[in-house]
Amino acid sequence: MSGALLEVTDLRVDFRGGGQVLRAVDQLTYSVRRGQTVAVIGESGSGKTVSSRAIMGLLPPTAKVTGSIRFDDVEMVGLAEKTMRSHRGRGVAMVFQDPTRSLNPTMRIGGQIREAIQTHEKTPRATAHDRALELLELVRLPAAKERLEQYPHQLSGGMRQRVMIAIALAASPKLLIADEATTALDVTTQAQIMELLRDLQQRLGMALIMISHDLGLAASFADEVVVMYAGRLENASHAPLAAVPGQPPNLALREPGCPFTPRCPSATDQCRQHMPAFEEHEPEHMWACWHPCEEGVAR
Repeated sequence: MSGALLEVTDLRVDFRGGGQVLRAVDQLTYSVRRGQTVAVIGESGSGKTVSSRAIMGLLPPTAKVTGSIRFDDVEMVGLAEKTMRSHRGRGVAMVFQDPTRSLNPTMRIGGQIREAIQTHEKTPRATAHDRALELLELVRLPAAKERLEQYPHQLSGGMRQRVMIAIALAASPKLLIADEATTALDVTTQAQIMELLRDLQQRLGMALIMISHDLGLAASFADEVVVMYAGRLENASHAPLAAVPGQPPNLALREPGCPFTPRCPSATDQCRQHMPAFEEHEPEHMWACWHPCEEGVAR
């Protein structure tokens, strides 16, 4: 299938509190086609997780979301919570970073998966039980039948993440968001989980958004990469990138101008006072910079 399943256009997310406004996401625009894998990467605090939670409608009341999030031709910004719940899980689902915090430690694995199934469908308990077993087998959890009766603390980190993926797949979503889904795992288990997600995506025809700070994972598994910095989209280059000195900016103390100014040796007063537009300057090459550099020399 072709066409955009998700279209994010000029998305802004502001948090208000203590007399301040923190803009966590600023003019973010990208799209995801049906069956496509898009990686959203960036440093901690770049806005990648906030933008994904905006898609899910999982931001706190202090957040103000503007712009557009169209999912399967439905505008999600401003959607009533009751209507949003009908899309959450069935249309778009999310796998969170830490399964230990996401799973209920007092419930057996089978009960948690059945609960996810019955949230979206009026299914008899026995039918939901069989479906839970199918999902655990789908995510390749060893000894799936026995795991249904176990508690989260009896499973390894990789096993718990497979359970979280099974729960996310309970309503057969069209789009799955994996928010740093492999961060807490060892390298071998990370690769296994990503291979699993890629296999499930192909078998189920889902689109996938990877939220990550790992450029290696993005390069290995994504069809396209969205790079975020200080809440804004940055265009990825095919050329080697030099490390940027310094630290990401404090979004609560946002200043006018380019957010790279404190870390850029070529910054001028123009950079400090005015934000450059993100524009196409050469065919298929876009950047937002008052003084783009070529081979390290400002031009």
